Amino acid sequence: MPRQDAPSEASRLESIALATGFARFQTALWIWLIAVAGVAQPVRAQTQEMCPGPIPEGWVQVGVVTCAGCCGSPGKQVDKLVIKRISDSPPGAKLTVCPQPTPSGWVVVGSEACAGCCGAALGITHRPVIEKIDGMPVGATVDICPQPIPKGWVAVSVRDCAGCCGNPGQMSSLTTIKRLNATSKLKNQK
Repeated sequence: MPRQDAPSEASRLESIALATGFARFQTALWIWLIAVAGVAQPVRAQTQEMCPGPIPEGWVQVGVVTCAGCCGSPGKQVDKLVIKRISDSPPGAKLTVCPQPTPSGWVVVGSEACAGCCGAALGITHRPVIEKIDGMPVGATVDICPQPIPKGWVAVSVRDCAGCCGNPGQMSSLTTIKRLNATSKLKNQK
């Protein structure tokens, strides 16, 4: 049982408020409440490193990190894949990824040049910028790089662009596509 003359937790927090200002007190109080109440939940990592191998469904490769002796390879340098979860991304989300097949429900909308990224020690890598179109409303439009038009979408215009879509120094084209109907799962047309 606490002693009667000992300051209560509330009065201790009150003195903190007076000494450090209300904003700091409010932050300290929230931290204390979360810790005491046990409501803090671990957040699932959205980006992870993995040993070389197949990328799990719902994830894409966004980079590479080199490590010595990891992944069961003592005395060797290994390029671990940096992967990012995309399965819970909202419609319209954009992400720059390493070159790889475009995930279902996503389209390539641009390209970013990067020196030495995605495991390429020399030269420039053109990393696709992808956008999630799965779940976009009927009537939505998106400008895409040359690729098959997804089911449920139609091309409404095409325009030339210089150096876009990973083609520096060359003319390319951007196609504006429009969502006509909702399909349960978007797949690229073959």
